[in-house]
Amino acid sequence: MNVPHQLKSFLDDVLLRAIGDIGEGVFVLEDPRVVYANEAICVLTGYTEKEIIALSSFHTLLPENQRKSFQENVQSHINGEKQSGRYEISVKHKKGGLISLELSMTTITGSGETQIMCLARDLTNQKTLLETEERLKTIIVNAPLVLFSVDPNGMFTLSEGNGLKALNLEPGQVVGQSALELYREYPSIVQDLRRALKGEKFSTLSKVNDRYFETHYSPANDMDGKLQSVIGIAIDITERKHAEKVLERRIEFEKLITSLSSHFINLPFDKIDSGIANALASIGQFIGVDRISIIPHKNGKMGKPIHQWAAEERSITPLPMGDLNLAEFTWFQEKIKSHEVLHISSIKDLPAEAVRERNFLQQRDVRSIVLVPMITADKFNGLISFSTVETPKVWTEGELALFKIIGEMLSSALERKRSEQALRGSEEKFRELFNNANDAIFLYGISDDGVPGKFLEVNDVACSKMDYSRDELLQMTPYDIASQEDLNEMPKIFKKLLQQERVTYEKTHLTKSGSKLPFEINAHLFLWNGQKVVQAIARDVSDRKRAEETIRRQSFYDILTNLPNRTLFKDRLDQAMKNARRNKQNLCVIILDLDRFKNINETLGHVVGDKLLVAVAERLLGVLNENETIARFGGDEFTLLLPQVTMVEEATQHAQKIIELLATPFKLNGHELHVTTSIGMAFYPEDGENPEILLKNAETAMYRAKEQGRNNFQLYASVMNVSAFKQLLMENSLRRALEKEEFVVYYQPQIDLKTRQIVGAEALVRWQHPDLGLVFPTEFIGLAEETGLIVPIGEWVMRKVCTQSKKWQEAGQDKVCIAVNLSARQFQQRNLVNTISQILQETGLDAQYLGLEITESIAMKNADFTIAALNEFKKMGIHLSLDDFGTGYSSLSYLKRFPLETLKIDRSFVRDITTDPNDAAIVTAVIALAHSLKLSVVAEGVETEGQLTFLKTHDCDQVQGYYFSHPLSEENFLKILKDYPRR
Repeated sequence: MNVPHQLKSFLDDVLLRAIGDIGEGVFVLEDPRVVYANEAICVLTGYTEKEIIALSSFHTLLPENQRKSFQENVQSHINGEKQSGRYEISVKHKKGGLISLELSMTTITGSGETQIMCLARDLTNQKTLLETEERLKTIIVNAPLVLFSVDPNGMFTLSEGNGLKALNLEPGQVVGQSALELYREYPSIVQDLRRALKGEKFSTLSKVNDRYFETHYSPANDMDGKLQSVIGIAIDITERKHAEKVLERRIEFEKLITSLSSHFINLPFDKIDSGIANALASIGQFIGVDRISIIPHKNGKMGKPIHQWAAEERSITPLPMGDLNLAEFTWFQEKIKSHEVLHISSIKDLPAEAVRERNFLQQRDVRSIVLVPMITADKFNGLISFSTVETPKVWTEGELALFKIIGEMLSSALERKRSEQALRGSEEKFRELFNNANDAIFLYGISDDGVPGKFLEVNDVACSKMDYSRDELLQMTPYDIASQEDLNEMPKIFKKLLQQERVTYEKTHLTKSGSKLPFEINAHLFLWNGQKVVQAIARDVSDRKRAEETIRRQSFYDILTNLPNRTLFKDRLDQAMKNARRNKQNLCVIILDLDRFKNINETLGHVVGDKLLVAVAERLLGVLNENETIARFGGDEFTLLLPQVTMVEEATQHAQKIIELLATPFKLNGHELHVTTSIGMAFYPEDGENPEILLKNAETAMYRAKEQGRNNFQLYASVMNVSAFKQLLMENSLRRALEKEEFVVYYQPQIDLKTRQIVGAEALVRWQHPDLGLVFPTEFIGLAEETGLIVPIGEWVMRKVCTQSKKWQEAGQDKVCIAVNLSARQFQQRNLVNTISQILQETGLDAQYLGLEITESIAMKNADFTIAALNEFKKMGIHLSLDDFGTGYSSLSYLKRFPLETLKIDRSFVRDITTDPNDAAIVTAVIALAHSLKLSVVAEGVETEGQLTFLKTHDCDQVQGYYFSHPLSEENFLKILKDYPRR
């Protein structure tokens, strides 16, 4: 340890060790160098002890603008002018940036040398703590999560967060209750709590009633390792779980249909009817309908069902349609002409002209129905109906596409049954049905070693699908129509066919024009005149493939922009993070949000809004490299994955490029739209080691960009979450402030310049916070406006002022008018006039002693509404003032229509009227304008004798400001009200 000998003589060894281990930074100056530094000051600055002592001067660690002041303070200690002192300085950290320190300096003199011992305390965290808490508080209030903690006995000590609403709880409601008792009906939750109380840190999935929560338990121990509490965060993921279930169900639906389809291809002729019956039962039970019927169509009429199924508790009696003439149902007939699936989710949705259709379905107790046409060779052969009789059912486009596949599958099965029946009848009938089959059929011989010969026979559908003539196909083999990528697999299929005599597989065939068609092929081996022959029934599954692709795209892509959606992006991010972890690399995630996009939707409509999102997506795609991903998370939020961007400079270049790219106006539907964006960036692994945390932190940075004025980018820093928590705590405190009566009203007197008497006062609200002390409006009015709490706060101030003013009058004090400021949100309340009228009636205050002040910007926001409201107040006798005059955008044509009595000149003009000719001219003009409109003038912010003389010279009527009085409490205002006229 490098300790100066003077200090050794002054402090014993025990004290030296204490200084070395003390939690706060300690260093000794022997001007200008540092001769001793403890470990704490090294941690604070990022330098080692050797590096600090090696500095030529401690001043080199200070910013230029602080060095002179610091040197003067040091010199005063060296000169003996000061023995001790406390100062605030900023020190450059070794890794960049500044840290704020509070420095306690003590002069040490010994052996003829003067040294200064400095005790340094970090102020950085203190300055950011409140902002951090508010930011986290906003997250907890608005995000679907619960923040809680329990003591070692399982008693709740904290319960906050927006997620409590789903549990029918209020913040803080369960504090003091036993968590183990509260959740005794949920054994798994109790078990998890006990695990956490034993000191285990873990995450788990919990279910309470019908809500799912992803819960993270984190025990907190004291310095001795003893459990102090368990802190938990429970995130409501119910919507995500529901979405996953919907997707899983749709995938299972597709698997069921695929399975049944393969089953039908391999189904022997004599088991087709039983196979259809089993298929209807499986489908009906899976999708949850009450009835299914296959109804044939012939000669313009619907016949009796040839197959039907009903749930066990349902009757199928009403299902038969008999000989129903389709021509009598004109609306229905028109709909099914297109051969598309018809979905009626509710009988109420039928149009007025569908009278017969509505009556027909109501007579059969149908609440919702899906009608799937059965088409063979473009011929309408009937319908498959899926109906419910109790609750309506709504289907998605993807599910309706699956219904169409069901129709094709069952129609094909029935067609195959009819075809095989005909084949058994006669060769001629066989030929007719063979050629009219819904599927392509190929017959070819095969050798014992699995080599196929030329086609022996093909049907008309095969010729039509492949675009070859019959003669051309009969000169070809299966290899000639196979796609290049399938050729290597063909020998394996033929070998399997020889072994099993029946195989089903999917392959792509090439048409004559070179187009590729996907087929599902059922190949059956049989002997014909002693030769092994293969009958291959090939079904064109293009529609099914398109439906599958549609389902896949709906699951992983945004329908509007065709970009990857949240699910696909998270999957790619997870894979990229695994690669980065394996290769010890970084990656970057960017989240951007269009600024004020809501205004475009509200003013120009969602059609223009959607077109703008598509145009933005197209531009963003233009800046991506091949290995980068852009996704739309919903609304106007886009996310970028940059797996090879490992440095901050590269990420900021991307962000700046995006801002510049979107700066060019978008021309849509005759509108020129100017778009800006707020961008947040987070890096793996520094800002998060799993996708959820990394995305959350990037989003936090994005919101920080919005707070910084929008149209900029911000890198994530952990301090942002602390700021959010501070914002959240402030909002919760503000919500409880009214209940706890923490607000107080101060009064700033208004003086008549002619009589020098108090003629009124402006009421100003303050917040007497139990922890923060007296909080001024600038620190909480903005938050109150944003949350809507300004309305009840404003009403409380109004009632308080009227009540107090009435008490003063009844006590014999001079009657003066007390003015109350109206906020923008408060002024727009439609019941404001009634509210103020009721307050005046309840308090008994004469309306002439109540004043209302509104700013220019509020008045002009909706001038017609302002005029109507002010006229109502004027009729009541309330004194009306226009505040901050000259800072807004008043139109003189409206100003003369406002029933005002007073204009208040803003303090920004009064401040320099004795030194700035422009301000002097403005104030003089405003006074003249007001007097010409028969209005009195009040000047705000009067602080000097010179300002007062100027205003009096130019006939200003009244003033208020520090020259006469600061805002006063009720007691002090009452004193000055008693004494002032006699002065």
